[in-house]
Amino acid sequence: MPKNRLEAISDGIIAIVITIMVLEISAPLVSDFSGLKEMLPGIASYLISFMIIANYWNNHHQIFLLIEKVHGRIIWLNFLFMFMISLFPVFTDWLAKTSFAQLPTLVYIVLMFLSTNSFILLQQDIVHSIEDKRTHMFLRVGLREWLTLAIEVIAFILALVTDIRWLPIVCIGVIGPLWIIPDLRIKNYLSWKKGN
Repeated sequence: MPKNRLEAISDGIIAIVITIMVLEISAPLVSDFSGLKEMLPGIASYLISFMIIANYWNNHHQIFLLIEKVHGRIIWLNFLFMFMISLFPVFTDWLAKTSFAQLPTLVYIVLMFLSTNSFILLQQDIVHSIEDKRTHMFLRVGLREWLTLAIEVIAFILALVTDIRWLPIVCIGVIGPLWIIPDLRIKNYLSWKKGN
């Protein structure tokens, strides 16, 4: 199957997820600053989730530059990844409505961990579908992926042991900047491939 069909449905799912998340933020019923204060957990949780999903979309697009066609395993791994992404509105809303209480924070971090793992599985399946075996070493799971997983585990532990509600969320917020720039190895690989 041509990859553009899979990319199109993925783009649609991600656009819907972002739209649902923003619609979950309720406008305050009062017209003073106390209303804005009530909105802060919703805006903060939306901002974190938006950043995560935007980074996923950007890197998802980047990894699909490596291939022209998709096979069944890539399709199902992509749907697993999309399933994880589709859960973000529910758990972002729960996080906001409970002002980052322990259980919603733990569940949110687990969702992030599962999303990261599903993206890594998809990424590695795409890499291994390339016939040139030299790419497998060149594009293996890198420092950024391992660092992301480590930060997610640290955030989970912090959510378990600390009473400071915002600390695990700040820890999660550190992941965003790691993924803003798409994987430069892909750009370098595509340049190298074009030169050969």
